[in-house]
Amino acid sequence: MSMREHAAWIADSVAEAMSATSGNEAALASWNSRAATLLPRGDASVVATGGVSAARVTWAASQNLPRANDVIDKPEPCGGVNAPVGFSCVALAFVK
Repeated sequence: MSMREHAAWIADSVAEAMSATSGNEAALASWNSRAATLLPRGDASVVATGGVSAARVTWAASQNLPRANDVIDKPEPCGGVNAPVGFSCVALAFVK
């Protein structure tokens, strides 16, 4: 639960930074670095699909990692993009 809370906070911060008139790649890189520090294999990005932008944060979730013989279903989309198997995701839509 704490990882999801950190991810939601980072996604919200990315959305705020990127929707500001001064939003730029440096702000995104800074939040991506923070995601990598706070979350296992954490990554923050901005995805755009269908005219909507979304701040997306993914991280490795050990409880979701498959065992050797498990059958894996296709992961649910996150912000219009599939989250990798074994990863959790938070996405927040925003307007520039």
